[in-house]
Amino acid sequence: MRSATKRIPSNSITRLPNRRGRPSTEQPTLFDSPLPPGPPGTYPTTLYRLRVSPDAKGLQQALNVRYLADNGFEPMSRQIAGAPALLVHGTVPRLRAEWCDVLAGLTGDEIDLGYSSGGGALLLSVDERAYALTYGTLGRFMVEQKTFDRTFGVSFAVRALMPSDIRQVRRRVVGASGRVDRSFVPAGQPIWKYGIDKWGEIVGQVCGRTDNPRLTVCQRSGKPTRVDGGDALHIHLCVEPTGLLADLREIERVCQEESPLADLEFITQIRPVLRSDPRMPELIGTIDERLALVDPPAIGVAVPSDLVSDIEHVRSYQIQVPKSGRRPTLAADFGPAHHPRPHERDV
Repeated sequence: MRSATKRIPSNSITRLPNRRGRPSTEQPTLFDSPLPPGPPGTYPTTLYRLRVSPDAKGLQQALNVRYLADNGFEPMSRQIAGAPALLVHGTVPRLRAEWCDVLAGLTGDEIDLGYSSGGGALLLSVDERAYALTYGTLGRFMVEQKTFDRTFGVSFAVRALMPSDIRQVRRRVVGASGRVDRSFVPAGQPIWKYGIDKWGEIVGQVCGRTDNPRLTVCQRSGKPTRVDGGDALHIHLCVEPTGLLADLREIERVCQEESPLADLEFITQIRPVLRSDPRMPELIGTIDERLALVDPPAIGVAVPSDLVSDIEHVRSYQIQVPKSGRRPTLAADFGPAHHPRPHERDV
């Protein structure tokens, strides 16, 4: 079956959720479909591994405190089969949908409809690791994204997927174009058929099926299960406390003890530079120097990997320079020419 491929233009960037308002309503696309229903006793879950200490203090540090405070969400301490945990959930109402005025203007009818977006997050420590399980539209915004271990989902996928049954790949071309390609083959195929440049592209997401009898979903279904590995891991997890901890321990065991599969090992060779990398200050300095030029060479705009799924729904861009004292500006388009020069900043 022919694969479907999507390209994101180099001059695009998706907006971040408004920290004082509501994230956009999620709208699934061909490349952002939810996991199918699993066997009884399991539920499709978005799982993040957190870069915090695996204790009560670390879990508190992983919360997006400002977002929770803005929306009146209160975290609650819990225990999951003896493991320390934090639970947070809530809804954000919108009293009037933005399209009401459009329909009212076209028809002359009075239309006044609202809706609510909801979500929840469960943060817990298991052995030497901390995790966040997120649900609904708002769940992931309740966790501070800088604490996400963005190597986690791919790390599990390259060790666990059936190499002949890779169904979706997202890769970013290394270079100034900022191009992101997403390919989808419903029936699955070997990774080599996707035509990935092993030295010129970064694979940020790989999806397929795993057949691990130690996972609850495979035990109860008796067959392979779909796994989606990127910054997070999308997988069916057990809904019972002891079973959930067993699933998390097995996922961690695979990441730590199993070697990447031969066909997928190349994915681990080229990875994005982490914010904590000691080379990051030098890289930021180089970018600032180039942005100060009238015509910056080899500079492009790339979409953050965790926001690629939202790019289709972006209609405008809010540009803000931290610590500059300048008010955010709203733009219909975005590119290097819209970026303030370093000498204009107050940093």
